[in-house]
Amino acid sequence: MTRYFLKSGTDRAETLCMRRLALSFLAVLMTVLVLAPARPAAAASYSGEAEMAFLKVLNQARAGSGLGPMVFDSAASSVARGWTGQMAAQRVLGHNPNYVSQISTRVTNDWTRVGENVGYGPSVPSLQNAFWNSPGHKANELGDYNRVGIGAVNGDDGNLWITFDFIKGPAISGPTGLNECTPPNGWFLDGYGGIHNLGSAPNLSGAPYFGWDIARDLAVNSTGKGYVLDGFGGIHPVGGLPMLSGGGYWKNWDIANALAVTPDLKGAYVLDAFGGIHPFGNAPAITGTPYWKNWDIARDLAVDPTSSARGYELDGFGGLHPFGGMPDARGGKYFGADKARSIVMLPNGTGGYIVDSNGGLSPFAVGNNTMPPALSTAATAAGSGAFAVIKSGSGVVLTNSGGLVGVGSSCSTPAIWANWNIVRGAATA
Repeated sequence: MTRYFLKSGTDRAETLCMRRLALSFLAVLMTVLVLAPARPAAAASYSGEAEMAFLKVLNQARAGSGLGPMVFDSAASSVARGWTGQMAAQRVLGHNPNYVSQISTRVTNDWTRVGENVGYGPSVPSLQNAFWNSPGHKANELGDYNRVGIGAVNGDDGNLWITFDFIKGPAISGPTGLNECTPPNGWFLDGYGGIHNLGSAPNLSGAPYFGWDIARDLAVNSTGKGYVLDGFGGIHPVGGLPMLSGGGYWKNWDIANALAVTPDLKGAYVLDAFGGIHPFGNAPAITGTPYWKNWDIARDLAVDPTSSARGYELDGFGGLHPFGGMPDARGGKYFGADKARSIVMLPNGTGGYIVDSNGGLSPFAVGNNTMPPALSTAATAAGSGAFAVIKSGSGVVLTNSGGLVGVGSSCSTPAIWANWNIVRGAATA
């Protein structure tokens, strides 16, 4: 069993001479802490690579929560490395008792807020996930700081030891571990009906704005034509298309979950919460798909880009259910819980990706086609995600609050709506 030994430091302000000088530490442990006997100090093996990796995931986490990045502070990192080296050598986890004085004398005496996280574990991702799942540590990562010192040491016990020294003080220049995301062209939909451009995608004309959280999905093609779905099952033309007849409409009953359009844009399908698929326009009726009566577990719908009458229905557990003669899917992922959120189909119809609630991407292939490449994201650290825009092996995952997290890259863009869960759909141009 993997254990994570963590402590989190948070500040308690006491005003003296118009500066906050006093700091107290609150210990937060992820598991029972067993202290090893003190050992003679050994030479520390500092890891600049791990420090930069921690910087990246820290600032991705902040970006996903609508916060600006912390700048890497080399002077504070010297303080952090010294303390981490001592912890690793003695195999004893604890906060630096001289932290405040060392920051004041060796970094800046102009700070207004400071904090500290310390821990050890097997790797950067596992430690970051443990920090993120601990309220005390997460509060520091998302705290009112603008600078951070990071000290990472490979201990002779096989663990990676880490100290974060958080500072709010005069602004400095330096790395943040992030680049601005350059997404593929596309769009995403907020719950009020607003459609937001990605990349150099054109503005979409005619889209409704509801003024309240009832927009549920967006389905448009590369020309910017398609439809917006509301929660009652109504579909609203975008880009000058005509209204389509048919489908289901459940007045005042918010159970319409997903929308897909046929390649010729003359038909559409609406997926209700229980798995029913309702055709509009010239889209043929669908039979043989599962129906989970009174169980809101149907999550998304994808039509084969090369055919009007076949595709997949996605359930919340990750099951892909073919309809219209679509081959069974290979790959994907079964989550064992309600975590699957949306489908991204490749333009050639040979496969795609399931996007889960943590922003992870699980590739699947259509029938015997080649499996799409694995694409990594850091959306788990940055905040929950449900939709992605992917083209030619690159793209972005959209966090629930409108942030962008790079697919296979270290880019991250702050959320538009801070911690407000309001993104409802996305489409690739």
